Amino acid sequence: MGEAPAGSPLPVAPRVLLVDETPHYAVHWRPQESPDAQHAHTKKRGRHGRPFHPAPGVIVDVVDARGGAPAAKLQRVARDAGYWPFRRCYEEGLRRDQQLAGKVSLDVRVAAAGSVERSTPTGTTLRDDSVVACVAREARSFSLPPSESLTDAAVDVTLSPGDEPVPVARPVPNADRLREALRASWPAIEQCYASELTSHPDAGGHMELHFRVTSGGEIVEVAEEGDRRFGDVQVSRCVLGVYRTTRLPALENATRERDFVYGLHFESVPDPAVQR
Repeated sequence: MGEAPAGSPLPVAPRVLLVDETPHYAVHWRPQESPDAQHAHTKKRGRHGRPFHPAPGVIVDVVDARGGAPAAKLQRVARDAGYWPFRRCYEEGLRRDQQLAGKVSLDVRVAAAGSVERSTPTGTTLRDDSVVACVAREARSFSLPPSESLTDAAVDVTLSPGDEPVPVARPVPNADRLREALRASWPAIEQCYASELTSHPDAGGHMELHFRVTSGGEIVEVAEEGDRRFGDVQVSRCVLGVYRTTRLPALENATRERDFVYGLHFESVPDPAVQR
């Protein structure tokens, strides 16, 4: 390989953020709010005397905009586009910490056509780097109003818990030992992801793996499942290849094969990490 020209900065490899879930029984997550549920709770009071609201709160504020698009117009579209993507990022963090709350500030550049060219965290009070990176990445997929020229916007995303805890899946027996063994393959798993970032810098998100294991710890089958598949098929194939050759500890008190789900979440951030 040729060397970089003298005086030119070397490319900075992004830092890989990998978080996981405790191996658990399969579960189908459902949104915590619906018109019927909201009506049933109209007489209850929530936090600080506000109306009862079971689901996490997500508020998107465009606090400043310089360029072709006005802040108010960007905010109307960003609130609608961002609610569910940001909420999914946040709910994963809430399953790790039910008290997780805070604000993520983003520097967002919007092209004249409305696509987001850049979404960079500039500060946060949220104590979960994976959620912060997820919010920034999801913002890069937005389609915002077109204008005559590009727009630089300052965006705040405020995340707060709902009045009911986010449901957490039930761990399978021997979950801690299984998790430890699965984490032993993380160096190879991280490389699966890092190797794709050069060609797909916006790759990231949740990957749900379904394992079928013998009582002796042999992996019979592992496949990606769930409603939201990981967005980069090459990363998925690589991760599955790593885990198909992994050996797990024997399952205590098990006389037959056992199924479980193991969730991974991948994000990347440039060093240094966001300063709080």
